[in-house]
Amino acid sequence: MTRKNSWFQDTERVLRLYFWSMDRLEGLRARERSLLATIKALEIEAAEIKRIPSLTSQYSTQPATAHRSDPGYAKLMVQYDEHWKRVQSELLDAYKRLDRVRRRIARTEEQYLPIKQIVDKLDERAQKILEMRYLYGKSNYAISQVVWCSEATVRRSFVKAICFVAGRLGKR
Repeated sequence: MTRKNSWFQDTERVLRLYFWSMDRLEGLRARERSLLATIKALEIEAAEIKRIPSLTSQYSTQPATAHRSDPGYAKLMVQYDEHWKRVQSELLDAYKRLDRVRRRIARTEEQYLPIKQIVDKLDERAQKILEMRYLYGKSNYAISQVVWCSEATVRRSFVKAICFVAGRLGKR
């Protein structure tokens, strides 16, 4: 392409990055949901672990002959402490990972907010065409089969959408 059409290539590059980032954002949101479920499970496990000493004393599940100097009891308490420390460590790691994921989500949303607002102003068919072109790499023929129009209509809608986005970004 000539220099006068470089705005077209620049706009395509911006849209390609935008759709790739939106796809990545969906993956990050799924990871966030997974981490929240993990944290909830770990918090439930931590609550159950904290209840063990009170339950043993309340219901006298500890044998009457066992006392703190008993090797079996000492081994049990060491296992209890190790399990408690492991759950606390996993919970802390999960919170750290959740924080990192949420910061990445916020950074990506903030970075692409202006482009998202522009793309949202396009009609539904133009949005679908751009999405299929840049996210899935579909040809005009494949897109025309999905949106039920001719290849020429897809091509015209695509060029109009690129021109609209380029105009709003000030590249044209």
